[in-house]
Amino acid sequence: MFLEYDVRIPQKNLNSKELENIIFSINDPRAKKIAVKRIWKYWWGYGVEEITFKIKHIEIRWYPKIHFSKAAQITFGEALYKALNGEESYFYPGKADKDIIKNISEKYKVLIYY
Repeated sequence: MFLEYDVRIPQKNLNSKELENIIFSINDPRAKKIAVKRIWKYWWGYGVEEITFKIKHIEIRWYPKIHFSKAAQITFGEALYKALNGEESYFYPGKADKDIIKNISEKYKVLIYY
């Protein structure tokens, strides 16, 4: 994106809406801009599995992510809910079992960064 449009995309704490705004704010009348969202229906509502943004020959994928942080104020469940709604967030598991957190995140296809 930088070489063709002189646009930098931040790597950390990038919500899906922010990325969408960056992609669709590019002024190029020749470029076709597409956003393909894979949404799953869960028992509690809808959740984003992945979003693929395409502009010309460039393809950018956004996946739901949560980050482990000892300074975080929210739990894993709250962070998971935010991730499935298109926001990156930080969580602190406290005394929760890391294997259970790993299994739940794999089921919902959410990436966890420790």
